[in-house]
Amino acid sequence: MVIIRPYQEKDKQAVRDICIATSSLPVKTQRQRELLLLQYCDYYLEQEPESCFIAADEADRPVGYILCSKDFKAYQQSFLREYLPRMRALSAFRAIGARGEIWFTGRYAARYPSHMHIDILDGFQRQGIGHRLVDALTAHLSGRSQGVMLIVGAENEKGLSFYNQYGFQKIGSAAGALAMGLRLS
Repeated sequence: MVIIRPYQEKDKQAVRDICIATSSLPVKTQRQRELLLLQYCDYYLEQEPESCFIAADEADRPVGYILCSKDFKAYQQSFLREYLPRMRALSAFRAIGARGEIWFTGRYAARYPSHMHIDILDGFQRQGIGHRLVDALTAHLSGRSQGVMLIVGAENEKGLSFYNQYGFQKIGSAAGALAMGLRLS
């Protein structure tokens, strides 16, 4: 039995491990892992933990998560000031890519001011956990945001199927990635 609950500080390492385990990016070296975590994980856990939710097994071990920034503009300012320089120190190339992704995502921030990342370990996928995580997030964002967006690889058929079933709409595309948005009432 998997429960959905708010993120707690004790979950940080498990969430980071899930981010690495589910990544489609190279994560063979410590440098590659650190770059991945700086770009897709650490900001949310460190700056907006109240907008993060965990799927935990019966032993309360995280098996998935949804991480969110409620306000893209605040995220952008903090990320560019605090996290991008750390990425640049590890890889100028990856820092340029992260900056490009922020620019791409920022094009949709007026209609979809919140953005999210969701990952679930392979053995726990296709069990409704993703829907429950998005439900928890959208309930949290209700009255606080008019929409939530995400970036997904254009080749990620499982992810695209899930987002389409949930009601996300394609709002843009660039370089093999799709921006998808969900309007919130």
